[in-house]
Amino acid sequence: MFLAIILQDSYLYILWLLLFLAIALLLFIFYNQLIVPYMEMKKSEIDTPPEQGAEYFFITSETERTPTFVIGKNVGNIVTKCSNIEEDHLVFQFKKDPLNEEYTITIKRHGSVLFKPPRMAHYAVMAASEKLESHEVIGKKAEFRISNKMIKERMS
Repeated sequence: MFLAIILQDSYLYILWLLLFLAIALLLFIFYNQLIVPYMEMKKSEIDTPPEQGAEYFFITSETERTPTFVIGKNVGNIVTKCSNIEEDHLVFQFKKDPLNEEYTITIKRHGSVLFKPPRMAHYAVMAASEKLESHEVIGKKAEFRISNKMIKERMS
């Protein structure tokens, strides 16, 4: 008789255990499918922009003829995370000469950019695009300042 009571109640315990496992599984799926992606999205919005004066190195393989380097708002090689910066704000396209080791660097701007070419002392507002030869840049540096808008050749 006592054994029959225990077996009869064990089904209830098994059902309660299955209920708790099902609820735990549903909570895990809810957390994994909804909460984790939302936290990842928020985390990507909070990241700080690059520091002023930060240096980035762009290394390409020898077989690649036209590599591209992009500075943008949310996508690109350098991501600024600034709401006023445009996507593809500044695009560098390197074109390798097939006969020798020289490059032509085409710089396209899609937003406000101040540009200081190599061997120049002052920044100037960048035109729609600029071209540099690799021999112009060797041992020198070209500097860029990006902004959301400019007033009278000054960033604001």
